Amino acid sequence: MACSGCAALKLVSNRNLKVLGSRYVYTNVKKYAASPLTEIREQFRKFVGGGVSLRKNEDNGIAYIAIDHVKKKNGFSGKMMVDLNDAVLELESWKTGKGVILYGAGGTFCSGGYLDTVRNICNSEDGYKMATLMHDSVMRLRNLPFVSVSLVTGKAIGGGAELMLATDFRLMSYSSEIRFVEARMGVGTGWAGGTLLQQLVGHRTALDLLLTCRKVSADEALVLGLADDLIEEKDDDDDEAAVMKATEWLNERIASHHHSVVQTIKGIVVCNDLEEERRIFSTTWGGKAQQDALNKNIKHNN
Repeated sequence: MACSGCAALKLVSNRNLKVLGSRYVYTNVKKYAASPLTEIREQFRKFVGGGVSLRKNEDNGIAYIAIDHVKKKNGFSGKMMVDLNDAVLELESWKTGKGVILYGAGGTFCSGGYLDTVRNICNSEDGYKMATLMHDSVMRLRNLPFVSVSLVTGKAIGGGAELMLATDFRLMSYSSEIRFVEARMGVGTGWAGGTLLQQLVGHRTALDLLLTCRKVSADEALVLGLADDLIEEKDDDDDEAAVMKATEWLNERIASHHHSVVQTIKGIVVCNDLEEERRIFSTTWGGKAQQDALNKNIKHNN
């Protein structure tokens, strides 16, 4: 009688998988020479449509990244992928920032890739390049020294659902929905969504959401931990009102703190390294913000 382990190994072999320790490793995945990001950016910039814009408010220390391709449900063209990369790179040098709000124009967050761009890069090598560019943007956004929020109104579909995972928090309007449709479209997650989703909700829930491709309402997203809070919207297309509510929500957490303190706290949370935490902490110890707090004797005040 064949052992179950042997049957499992046979199954693995049939699926182009190799057992490495306790892990399965795909053996039929092509490896591509890493293209310089500058070359990828130049290639993808040619696939036009829509735009991603950045606005920095020096008064409140909050930056606003707007996804704007309304007539195509905010689907990302190649140019928009480069625009997002440009916006995040610019924010990395913003010395006085505290927060970032990522939102979609026209009452829709993002529907993933713009189909015209998808058709132009529908081969494995260009897919690898797209993932390289988007991973760079997503991880840079995630690691910015500011508190980041995705404001989800309308729908976040496919890559749009992945993109919202790049921020620290997610706010959803009551009528909005999330849907990971990648498997339905015959692909996996290409914008870092698989990794970020399982970190956020756990292995089993991530598998469930990615394989069922089901709609997740705002209420369920709150229960699952995909959303951190829900906001009311008077009009699905009223971007300004929704962004104002998101700004108020974010300001409740950052407005009373000096930008150096916000940046320190964010850096400590994402560094995952005690030595680095000590280094970051030391930049504020004895600084102006601490001295002001000591002089006001506010430690035990409400």
